[in-house]
Amino acid sequence: MKKNPEQIKQEILNVLEKGPLPIQQISKEIDSNWLTVSKFLVELKESKKIREITLSDKVRFFRLVREDTYLDIPIDSEYKKLGYYLFQKIRKEWIEKTGKFPKNTEVLKVAVDVLDKTGIDKEIPTVWYLHGKIPILKYSPEAKYDKIELQTLKIKGLKIAEFEGCIIKAINLFSVEDSTHKVQVKQYEMYNNELYKTKEEIITYLLENNIDKEKIKKMSSAIYTYCPSKEDASEILELTQEFVLTINKLCLVKDISEFKKEILETFTGVWRMIATYMFFDTLTRYDKYKEDRKKTKECYFDEFLFNRISVAKEIISNLNSIYLNNLDKIKEVSNLPNTPETELIRDIFFDMGMEGVKEDDKSIS
Repeated sequence: MKKNPEQIKQEILNVLEKGPLPIQQISKEIDSNWLTVSKFLVELKESKKIREITLSDKVRFFRLVREDTYLDIPIDSEYKKLGYYLFQKIRKEWIEKTGKFPKNTEVLKVAVDVLDKTGIDKEIPTVWYLHGKIPILKYSPEAKYDKIELQTLKIKGLKIAEFEGCIIKAINLFSVEDSTHKVQVKQYEMYNNELYKTKEEIITYLLENNIDKEKIKKMSSAIYTYCPSKEDASEILELTQEFVLTINKLCLVKDISEFKKEILETFTGVWRMIATYMFFDTLTRYDKYKEDRKKTKECYFDEFLFNRISVAKEIISNLNSIYLNNLDKIKEVSNLPNTPETELIRDIFFDMGMEGVKEDDKSIS
């Protein structure tokens, strides 16, 4: 029987439910010719139901646009139901224990603890992102999750008593904290994540204090020390280093507390870049994503990472402009003590002078 256009489009969406596919594979899966599939892919793109990605080898893939997961990463429907049950159960048990409706951070940290300890994170991955470790399944405080009976879920090997017990233990662990900030820090400490602990220290320090030059230099250097250093993170590492060098140069200015707002904004942009890479890097710990790490990056992360890197470049450049506009507030270089740091400063000033000479040479010629 001949399929109508709506049936074909629904079949395309159904096959993309499990993950991105090239047009040839979609055609094969739904048993329709290439031209027909191509036509309906255009329509689905225009209605924002799918997204097109071109990989480095020029192969076009198509990805389902999802509202329920971060970066459209797929989760099996039965595990999605289990995740929603988890969110619903955490809310219920948290309210019963504390008398308060849990905040987003509290729900997500409890959920991560349960998923990781029960091994369900293999199907609902947990990843490090902006504010710590989260499930890739989105949680909404406004959502009224349907009542789900665990026994009805088709999940092989699900140990219901263990699962329920982990929820209670995780709530007991996190509900003793009196702020979401403390909940976040507790998670960082549980996983001994120095990168995230340092991030939290920098943001807290910049929000609450006038800047001590030695302290901000030490903390920004620590971010570079703990920054991811894999080969595909080279640009991120370089930009983080550039941020640290810019902070060191700014510290030559008499009083940098007046630039606290700009430093915080710059660090926030740099952190968003680092955290986006951390999302990718920790997702690819899981078998289904690490098998072809490069393809995972191209299908889900390239555009997002590119935007975050572009913003980081711009705001670091803006911070460097602040330094350049305040050179008159720096002590005379010749009067500075002989230290490795001041040698670097002298080199900077020498290079600036040489650039001026080169410009003069050009004008003469």
